Amino acid sequence: MLARTSAIVFLSALLAPMLAPQDAGKGDGERLKRLIPVAIEKVEVHPELTALPASKLLARSGLDSTTLPSLRRYRAHVAGDPRPTEAAFLDLTLRGKKYRLGAAVSPVKGVLGPTLFDDFGKPVADLDRFLSQFKGEGAVRLTDASREPVGDAVKLRDAVLSLDEPPAKKDARMRWVLLRHHLAMRAVAERNGLVLEAAQESETLNGALRELVSSLEQLREFTAHLKLVLEPKEVGQYRAFTDEGHALAAKALALALESKREEALAVVRGDLAMSCGRCHGWQENHWKKPLGEAMRGQLEQAGFKHGYFVVDMDVRRVDLEPESAQAVASAVKAALLMAHGAVD
Repeated sequence: MLARTSAIVFLSALLAPMLAPQDAGKGDGERLKRLIPVAIEKVEVHPELTALPASKLLARSGLDSTTLPSLRRYRAHVAGDPRPTEAAFLDLTLRGKKYRLGAAVSPVKGVLGPTLFDDFGKPVADLDRFLSQFKGEGAVRLTDASREPVGDAVKLRDAVLSLDEPPAKKDARMRWVLLRHHLAMRAVAERNGLVLEAAQESETLNGALRELVSSLEQLREFTAHLKLVLEPKEVGQYRAFTDEGHALAAKALALALESKREEALAVVRGDLAMSCGRCHGWQENHWKKPLGEAMRGQLEQAGFKHGYFVVDMDVRRVDLEPESAQAVASAVKAALLMAHGAVD
């Protein structure tokens, strides 16, 4: 504890003169201490981005150019590791509030953050649900696709979402089907999560279950479009999976409406979870691999790649409006690109 306290004092003293003239970086010393869970022995400040790296960052992240002056990148040398941890911070304004977003990459601990901070360098929980999709197992992470211009991915997404019905051309129709199916599946997963979050409040639980039933009904209706992707017998099996899921969600809702909350939750946590698992893991298809994995592969082949950090592709809106969600996703991607040194 004494060693860490000494390191914190040293860090604060070290960063104070470096950050004083830079309003945007004020408080980053405190943020670094909270972002990196190891005693920091020395910090170096990277120079500001020159024109070419800055243009790469904007193209790859979709970040608003007005945010560029707030960007700061640091190299932290931590106790017990000869390799430095790279960190990046930038300002983010959302719903009229100003935050500072930070992320770091450690050779030992991997990605740290992204974390949202206030003006005093303290973490805030305002976007925890949204930011959780960039953390832990299955997180949205940088890939080779992350170096491609994000604008191309946005145009591809918008071309699909602008159409309520599938287009005539086969390639365009395939993209439409795959992305729309992806969003329908995501809606089911998100509403299932909301049911579990609402478990303690009967009135909220009933509403969440109604939305889950509705999202599964929409998924059932969409199954007819999958004949472009699946073989006829596979479409039939997929429809059977969605029928089962819908019936189980409806059963849970009926139990909840009878004030049998625990029984309803048991259906969602048990039977419905197993039903979803059987569908995602089903391998008796022409790909000879789990259906969930196969469909993700088809989505990537159609141009909707993991690592773009584009809302309604690999990033979920969660509880934000689309434009706000994309602004945060772009800020997260920019911080990670900078921490990984992927624009130099």
